[in-house]
Amino acid sequence: MLQYELLVSKREKGKHNLKLLRNGKNIPCVAYGHGEKNRVFYVDEKELNKIFHQMGREKTLINIKLDDDDFLAVIKDIQRSPRTNKIIHIDFQIIHKNEKMKLKVPVLVKGTSKGVIAGGILEHILRDIEIKCLPKDIPSHIEVDITDLEIGDSIHVKDLKIEKYDILDNPEEVILTVLAPKAFVEETPKPEEETKEPEVIREKKEEEEEEEENKEKKSEKETKEKKEKK
Repeated sequence: MLQYELLVSKREKGKHNLKLLRNGKNIPCVAYGHGEKNRVFYVDEKELNKIFHQMGREKTLINIKLDDDDFLAVIKDIQRSPRTNKIIHIDFQIIHKNEKMKLKVPVLVKGTSKGVIAGGILEHILRDIEIKCLPKDIPSHIEVDITDLEIGDSIHVKDLKIEKYDILDNPEEVILTVLAPKAFVEETPKPEEETKEPEVIREKKEEEEEEEENKEKKSEKETKEKKEKK
C-alpha cells in the first residue's frame, strides 16, 4: 500500500487565526482518533493539491509529519466554501497500525469479455467495494478479470477471492454483468394489412348501405300506391 508524506505546521486556535491562514493560502486542519489527543495544524494549499493529484482518492494513508510528531491518518471530512468551492478545512482520522479500518476501494476491470467480443454489452454496476483491513494491507484497487464472461454471465461480490481483508458489501450484490445486445426489429406493414379494411368500419358501411336500400324501396312503394289511387 502506498503512503504519502505530508509536512504540516502547528497552528493556534481562534477564528482570527483561521482567517489569516486562509488568506495566506493555508488550510486549517484537525486530526483525531480514539485514544489520541487532537492535533491542530495547517497545510500549504499547494502541497495538499500535489498529494491529491498523486493519490487520486481520499482514503489513501497519509504519513503526517508535525514537527517531532509523526502519525498515520486518512482524510475523514473536507469542508468547502459554498461560494468558491475551495477547501477551507480538513478533518483527519488518526490510524493505528495494529487496528483494522473500514474503507472503500475502486474496482478495476481486467481483460476483454468473450461476451463483449460476441456483441454483448458490459454493465459495470458496483464500482467501489467496502472492506475492513489493517492499514498495511489496504489495496489501491480490487482487480476483477472478466475474460471468461459470456453473454448473460455476472460477477458477484461473493465471487471475489481475497484473504488479507474482509469484504463488507452484500455477497449477492452484482459487480458487473454482460448483457445481450438489444435487437432492433423494424416493423413494416404487410400488404394485406395496408388494404384490409377494419372489421367494424366494414360492418357499419354494410348497415348504411342496407338502410339506404330499404329507404329507396319504401319510396318506390309509396309512389306506386299514389299512382294506383289516382
